[in-house]
Amino acid sequence: MNFNFFRFAKLIITGFVGVTFASLPNGACAQESAVVTLYTEEFRPYNFTDENGKIRGTATAIVKRIMEETKLPYKIRSLHWTRTVREAGLDKRGLIFSLFRSEERESKFHWLAAVARPDFRLFARTDDMRTVTTALIKAGTFSAVCVIATASCHMLRKAGFPEEKLFKIAQGVGVSTTGLLEYGRVDFYSADLKAHRFRKGEAGFTEGASKPVLRIGSDIVFYLAAGRHVDKTLIAKIRSATATLKAAGELSPDLLPGK
Repeated sequence: MNFNFFRFAKLIITGFVGVTFASLPNGACAQESAVVTLYTEEFRPYNFTDENGKIRGTATAIVKRIMEETKLPYKIRSLHWTRTVREAGLDKRGLIFSLFRSEERESKFHWLAAVARPDFRLFARTDDMRTVTTALIKAGTFSAVCVIATASCHMLRKAGFPEEKLFKIAQGVGVSTTGLLEYGRVDFYSADLKAHRFRKGEAGFTEGASKPVLRIGSDIVFYLAAGRHVDKTLIAKIRSATATLKAAGELSPDLLPGK
């Protein structure tokens, strides 16, 4: 906690709290109204703020490459996910990335480019030796925790968990999915296999206390997207840049649905 507090204080002093500025020609300040803002959250290894206050990650790298192709000035903001969605929804020159695509969201966004294909698993306590099958999940044998407004509740429903077997929590309320599992309140939580490796040191997380037992969410792909309110000229430029990079083989086909 002390380390995180001083790191946060340092970022405030330097003026780079969760914001990366890029593509400002010759170091000049672009007109604020012309700058494109890209909104995301902290989710290693796809998007995260490093020790120097710069936003990096595998998804971030793809988004930066697309923006470089457009030659538009841009900045990236990493916020709490609820705030990310809210602010992107109000910004006519704001895009959002690492957003998962679902039936509920389909008509609300322009889906511009796939940027990551996560690998989600159900995690159980290490000492839990029960057999886990889709049939048992659908029968209501197990319970799971999910975070409201994230991919986790969506995936667990699709995996077959009855609604009454989902323990739903809000993001940032001081209750962790891992803590609920470790204290026996639920049987499972869901997590991306790559992201899970970076949870060491996180509040409520005990290394080695959980294990992956079943893959879920195999249809989940993270996207760079634009709300329906976003400037149409901007959307056209992003689509054009994405098409150019796809034709050049710079956007991996492994990110496409069904791959």
